Amino acid sequence: MGPVTYVHTKRFVQELQAFARDFSLLRRVILQARLKVSVGVGLGAARATKMVVRVRCATPVIVLPVSGRSRGALVAELAHLHIDNCFKLAGEPGTASTVTDPASGARETLDVRRVELAGLALWGARGGAGGGLRVRRLGAPLLAAPAHLQLQIEHNLSDSHNVPDFTLQGTLATLQCALDPSQYRLVRGVLAHNLGESVDDLLPPPAAERPAARDCDQVWTTSSLKLDLHDVTVKLEPEHGVSSLACINFIKSRLLVETYSDLSQDIDLVSQEILVSDTRYAQEPANRRGNVFSHIVQPMPDHRHSVQAEVHARKRHESSAYTILVNNMRLMAILDWWEAANQFIMQPPPPLADADQPSLCVTRFLPL
Repeated sequence: MGPVTYVHTKRFVQELQAFARDFSLLRRVILQARLKVSVGVGLGAARATKMVVRVRCATPVIVLPVSGRSRGALVAELAHLHIDNCFKLAGEPGTASTVTDPASGARETLDVRRVELAGLALWGARGGAGGGLRVRRLGAPLLAAPAHLQLQIEHNLSDSHNVPDFTLQGTLATLQCALDPSQYRLVRGVLAHNLGESVDDLLPPPAAERPAARDCDQVWTTSSLKLDLHDVTVKLEPEHGVSSLACINFIKSRLLVETYSDLSQDIDLVSQEILVSDTRYAQEPANRRGNVFSHIVQPMPDHRHSVQAEVHARKRHESSAYTILVNNMRLMAILDWWEAANQFIMQPPPPLADADQPSLCVTRFLPL
């Protein structure tokens, strides 16, 4: 496959999945009606179709807009994209989905897809006024050098929920990212308004016989993200390439994000090694530095291989709870640095829609 440009929004993908779900529902109704009048149609015709996928794409471009009504976007340029899949049972070697009840007799069928992204470069961009696929780069690249990323995506093809509906596992290694304020707000906007957009209106309607949502037995994992971070460095720069505020080095960490059928979410970040540095005076001579304690957060020398920091977030409809655990680490109380870092991190994302975009009322028609 030659060069292609793909624009991704969560709502568009969910719209396609909702259409496919409604189509499958209507198809099942028609098959059941045929079964009543014909013995020749077997039940096997209603089984989910398995399709082997093998994609080779050279120099694709992936555009992640802030939202469907914003021209601001993150652009990922790739040297090549490879996608392959196979089918396995849950719990087999080579699968990443966590089995909720290992004692369960039946095992779910998984569509296991392996995705390789080579030569990954990230840019901030602005779309054209005409609404086409042409985008214009803005500022410096977010990554210091092209990165290589391998992902494993698993889709549960069975009706049971002993494993998540979707599981994504990957590893980021030896990655350096630098963000100025505009790039940081852009990333926050993509996460909040695009990838994190609420699509409650596209969820399947609850079945009449389904118990109340408060029954915890009816809550299952809809998506699971497992990301290992090895030597991943994030720099916060008030002016790109001119001034620097902080450098966060995830030497060895793991991020787990799980979303459930009742729309609640758990986020866990566990770091075995993490180093946070004050880089405001890195270019100054030693006798002119305003802070001689450059390492704000660092591991204790005698406990380098133990868990050093944990961040847990539990988001529910009624409330949210956050837990931060620091273990065997040294924290420097450089108050002016903490205040500057807080101001940088708390910058709001850009608006959901550009000023020239009209308000949008989303309506979805369900099949009778």
